[in-house]
Amino acid sequence: MKKVVFTVFGISLGVFLIFVLGGKLFTGQFLDEKINELVDSAQKREVVFDSTIAKTLPGVLRYYFEEAVKPGTKLPQLVETRHEGLFRTSENASWQKITGHQYYSAANPGFVWDGEIKYFPGVTMRGIDSYVNGHGNMLIKLLSSITISDAYGEEMDISSLCRYAVEMVLFPTSMLPSEHVSWQQTGPFKAEMTLTDKKNTIKLIFFFNEEGLIYKVYTEDRFLTSNAGYVKTPYTVLFEEYKKFDGRNIPTYIRVMWNEKGGDFEYGQFRITKVSYYDKPEK
Repeated sequence: MKKVVFTVFGISLGVFLIFVLGGKLFTGQFLDEKINELVDSAQKREVVFDSTIAKTLPGVLRYYFEEAVKPGTKLPQLVETRHEGLFRTSENASWQKITGHQYYSAANPGFVWDGEIKYFPGVTMRGIDSYVNGHGNMLIKLLSSITISDAYGEEMDISSLCRYAVEMVLFPTSMLPSEHVSWQQTGPFKAEMTLTDKKNTIKLIFFFNEEGLIYKVYTEDRFLTSNAGYVKTPYTVLFEEYKKFDGRNIPTYIRVMWNEKGGDFEYGQFRITKVSYYDKPEK
């Protein structure tokens, strides 16, 4: 009897391992396809930041770009970042360590993020978040194999574009006025950005400190996923610890939160550990 039990257990374990390995392979291929799609969609726009461009901007933005971008800095075509940090799914949930690897298209909106949370030894949750060619998608898989969530649709398109918008501070020349970006100063230390891509348009308020750098972004256009479906919920991102990378002064510590009716829910704290700027796409 014991032999039969061990045999059944061994077969079941083998089938499960094959399933997991096959799932990881499929997820890896899905990620590669998304990155290739992003690279193929990345546009080339010749922009070199200089004092002439700065003089055409409203005061608060002029000060920001003078502090954030070294004259002569080009708009890259592709940006690569890596981060580590903490993440939680609810107010009552414990914080978990998270690592992430992300690619951005700088001249036109687009990104692919690959992140992983380790809950226990050998137990991980992997997320692939993307916005490519006007469409957003969040795929979450247990052990990189078992699909927990696969979110897409018009609300996801808008939410993903919101994420891209707040992270443009990592490659600030992309925030200069263009076919996608327009600005309106709304106060001594704040300005509203309108970002348009394909059929999607969002608005965000950027707040600037006395040094001229962005310390907070707020939008009411992002959607929170809940049991009731997608719910439009105010969203805030805080930026700290600015450091210089290749002619750009960017924040390296980022906190993200939903501004719910019952109070703010901070769910992520991320530290940027690597930033690379490419003049042409690299796969």
